[in-house]
Amino acid sequence: MDFLNSEFDFKAVSRAVERYLKDRRSPAPIATAELLHVLLPVARLTGGDQLLAGASRLAARLNASKRAAPQQPELQQMLSIAFTSGPYQRLHARLRNPTEFRLIFDDIKVAPCHLEKDEKIEHPFPKALRRISSLSAWREAWERNAFSTKAKPFFPPMLPSSYFEGRAARYEYRRDWVEHSVARRQERSNGSNNLPILANGRCCVLVRDKSNHLIGAASWFWWGLSDLVSGVGYSLAVHHGSEWFHTYFDIRPDRFEPTYGPDIHRECQLNPRSFIKLCLDELVELGPRFCADELSG
Repeated sequence: MDFLNSEFDFKAVSRAVERYLKDRRSPAPIATAELLHVLLPVARLTGGDQLLAGASRLAARLNASKRAAPQQPELQQMLSIAFTSGPYQRLHARLRNPTEFRLIFDDIKVAPCHLEKDEKIEHPFPKALRRISSLSAWREAWERNAFSTKAKPFFPPMLPSSYFEGRAARYEYRRDWVEHSVARRQERSNGSNNLPILANGRCCVLVRDKSNHLIGAASWFWWGLSDLVSGVGYSLAVHHGSEWFHTYFDIRPDRFEPTYGPDIHRECQLNPRSFIKLCLDELVELGPRFCADELSG
């Protein structure tokens, strides 16, 4: 796992750098190569260029520091700025509420899809959404992993937590499959060693403010036959100021562009008959559902 996607891994990396700096005896400036030697075993970044660039920026910051071995809070700030160009507080908020589907719902194995073993299909951010400037951070999250492979069909990301800063946001997670802990108990009782692998499923993230009002929601619905995912439907609703924005589309793993949508709706208020409210009410009703067939394989 990329250490920028896990708070546990991020802190493990910062501790490794801290130990190295405390044990270092040389008065010479810290070289990028030194940090690469420390980071390579623990950082586990997917891109070598990203690791090299981050290590170079971190070396520059450490050499400019008044302390030869900065303490953890300062070191975490340096690491975050070097690798994400932002403060640790922002990174921590993102790690606490990740955007990547498989990090949000890590208690399920999604079935593979109709692609060849070495095939990779890119999924560009939809053209109809690029013109909406307020979605720029969502586009950035999208483009981090915007491709499908046979083992990993693409799921559009959740909105970044920055959309809800200052609103005391609280997240709820709803799904139509059994939760991980229940699945483990069922495995033991059945003598099974496998978690359910689903070619069909539905789940959502609801975001509420301190008054318990919904201010955002994302939902995923995927379908398939013969234990293979054929497509992923995605909907997003977010409240900004006095306006609600909603979009829906579906993506097939073997197609570059959405095969339906994006449909875009805007409403200035939520009344009982509004389209967006009906979509949100449907998501609120979604909850954990045990299905024996999901665990039998």
